[in-house]
Parts: sequence; C-alpha cells; structure tokens
Amino acid sequence: MAVEFTAFGSMNLESLLISEDTPTVVGWREHEQAIVYVYQGGKRTQLNTRHDLRNHSPAGPNWGYAGSGPAQLALGLSCLVLPDKQALAVYQHVKRRLVAAIKGNVWRITFDDLREAILDIMKTVKVPPLCDCNGELFCTVCDGPEGS
Repeated sequence: MAVEFTAFGSMNLESLLISEDTPTVVGWREHEQAIVYVYQGGKRTQLNTRHDLRNHSPAGPNWGYAGSGPAQLALGLSCLVLPDKQALAVYQHVKRRLVAAIKGNVWRITFDDLREAILDIMKTVKVPPLCDCNGELFCTVCDGPEGS
C-alpha cells in the first residue's frame, strides 16, 4: 500500500492538525527554510532529525527530491516509528519512496500512516530484526517498535 503525504497549497496550521489525539508530523517552508514539527498530545515539538546517528545535512531537513536534506528528514521520520538500528537500515528507502515524493511547501502525515508506509517499505528491503529476542518484525517479548 502506498501512503502519500497530504500536501496543502497554503499554510493554515489549524487545518493541518487532524485532532490533538492524532499524532501528526507537519512540514512547511518559511523564508526558504524547511520546518518540521511533531504534534502529539496537544504539544508541538520540532522533529529530531537525528544528527547524532547520521549527519547528512547540517542545514536541516528538506523534501521533494532525493538529496541530503531529504535523507535527514527520512531518518528523523523513521526514528519516530522504529528503533534506531532498523531506522538506519531503512531510512534511505524512506527518502526515495516517501520524502522525495512530497510535493509542495506544506504537508502532513499521521504517525499511523507513517508507520504503515515504513512497514510497507520494510517488506521489500532487508532490515535487521526489531529485537534480538526472536527476530520477528514485531516481537512478542518486547513489543518491537511499540515497546521501544
């Protein structure tokens, strides 16, 4: 299943949020700077693009092409729904299939849609098991990414 980012022609932040109970990632460009926030539980935090794991783009995240800024965004998005080890194994695929495909200056994606899209990508690429317990995609002992 292909999940697309919902793109918007102009920025109206209130229209981007589905509800306070639906964790959502929202991105927009402001003065040619890409800005990405995570909205969860009524709070807004800047997306951690995980420069500690890989530093592709000191200038920050970006989207709409397959370069260093999109790689940094893909890593941050992947780390939202996967443990670091698996995020590192899959984020370049997320960049090519999801982040490069974002059109426009304003977009959003829910955590559920992001998780579904990344799990769909993981079906077609070799990714390390989510844990050492039993090597399953979702571990019954530690609950995989849900428990991490």
